[in-house]
Amino acid sequence: MSVAARPVAERAHVSGVVFSAARADGGGSAGRVALDVSYAGFADVFGGGYGSRLRLVSMPGCVLSTPEVAACQVQTPVSGSVNTVSTRVVSADAVTVAGDPGAVGSAQSAGGAQELTVFALTAEVSSASAGNFAATSLSAAYGWSQGGSSGSFGYGYPITVPDGLGGPEPDVSLGYSSGSVDGRTSGANGQPSWLGDGWDYSPGYVERRPVVE
Repeated sequence: MSVAARPVAERAHVSGVVFSAARADGGGSAGRVALDVSYAGFADVFGGGYGSRLRLVSMPGCVLSTPEVAACQVQTPVSGSVNTVSTRVVSADAVTVAGDPGAVGSAQSAGGAQELTVFALTAEVSSASAGNFAATSLSAAYGWSQGGSSGSFGYGYPITVPDGLGGPEPDVSLGYSSGSVDGRTSGANGQPSWLGDGWDYSPGYVERRPVVE
């Protein structure tokens, strides 16, 4: 097994490692082997349960020489591969790899170079143990607005409240305005609200007044 340099993975848009594998038993023809790849050394290099989201895919051999070519970036999931999070190992019981490079009569490409079987350990957007980290879908429940000539950006996030006991229900939402941040001067209070810079929550109030007869 030989791991490709990091720039190869980056140019091939692989969020992990690219490596090639071949038989080491002297057999010159392709063969089926069990493959175990440990990611213990880089399980936590990214967030979002990165290690638990890794999967095994096969890639065209040309990815090692021309990783920027779209046809060389095709990823095909390896059937039966399993990510065992407790041991930080991705394994596959039976994958086909190239023959032993040192064997007489081993398969070669048209250019005379040794044919290689290339795999990648790359991250999916989700895993069974860490949840889904795909991009959040847009929803009509959110609302945004532009401030016309002021150029400010506004964003509202409504909050569902329980039914009112007597009928009336409060209208609760979180509001953001870029103008409340950009419009501050040195003479204004620069402290953000408890929600963060630009965010505001105005729940209103209940006023009680005595009645004078």
